Amino acid sequence: MDIVKRDRPITAVLQKLSSGSPINFDFGHIHQGLRESLEKIRPLLNAEPDPTGVVIKSFPVEGASFKNGLYGPASGDAPVGEDADISYKARPVPEGQSPRGNSRLVKKPMRDTDLLTVIYGPHMDEKTGQAYPKVLYTAFGGPPAEREPTDPYFNEHPEDVEGYEKAVQFWKEHALSHESF
Repeated sequence: MDIVKRDRPITAVLQKLSSGSPINFDFGHIHQGLRESLEKIRPLLNAEPDPTGVVIKSFPVEGASFKNGLYGPASGDAPVGEDADISYKARPVPEGQSPRGNSRLVKKPMRDTDLLTVIYGPHMDEKTGQAYPKVLYTAFGGPPAEREPTDPYFNEHPEDVEGYEKAVQFWKEHALSHESF
């Protein structure tokens, strides 16, 4: 998948980041432009302590250009109100994954950014029983965003009321570019 053109998360999730040894990315599934940027921030990620949960970090990457599809205050814009050219559409999901509800879209183009957001954390390989202290879950251009309120996570974790309320509030003011689908 072309992360720079489409600004979608990497489908080959779980590229291993080994703590205390050189970080190893599975570059077969990562777009070339993102590969170079991940190499630039590799020392920063490797220096981070082993996380106990999910970590979200953003890095400006000098000389890089990524596509950012997020509109709203997190991207330095005014809130995206219902008076904007808003539509709702379900994101296609790979076979075997939980279906998602509709995403809030605005009829605006993708934009260039030098900001790279990475999401990583620990992972246990269920097949081998091997524990990995740092695994790259995804990376994308632009600032981090709250989960969408229609994310299947909230059905699987109904106890996360605070997370759901944050998501609802965030997405009242934000929308994705219609080009991001």
